[in-house]
Amino acid sequence: MSEETGEWVYGDLVQTPLDNGRIQYKIWDHEIGLIRVLQYSVGQFTGVLDKNGKEIYENDIIRVWALKEEVDETGKDWRKRYEIRNAYVSRNLYPSPIAFYRGDTEKGEWFPVSVHCHPSMDNILEVIGNAFEDEDLLKE
Repeated sequence: MSEETGEWVYGDLVQTPLDNGRIQYKIWDHEIGLIRVLQYSVGQFTGVLDKNGKEIYENDIIRVWALKEEVDETGKDWRKRYEIRNAYVSRNLYPSPIAFYRGDTEKGEWFPVSVHCHPSMDNILEVIGNAFEDEDLLKE
């Protein structure tokens, strides 16, 4: 996100040192040139498109299928089902992008879900916002 305009910018990340030892983050836009951006807003394209063909970036909030496990009425057997949840796409060390959704517990736990869904479920994967402008979406 541009420091000057608050608009999203796309291009190549450039990091330059300042005299005080800090790093300044810039995006090289091939048409405009260097644009200073807010460090916390920098997100890399995951290589995955949502159901509408929109690129998914780190820090996006997406709608995904999330696994929910429940105990049946007897209290003995677990059953699994999928439900639609909002999830946050995170930087990670895995080869494929991972998103995290808020669990149902009051512990504030976050659970991982792959951004690469099973083909029968990929019709739900959709960008609905980002963590900087739409943080309230993660409360749902």
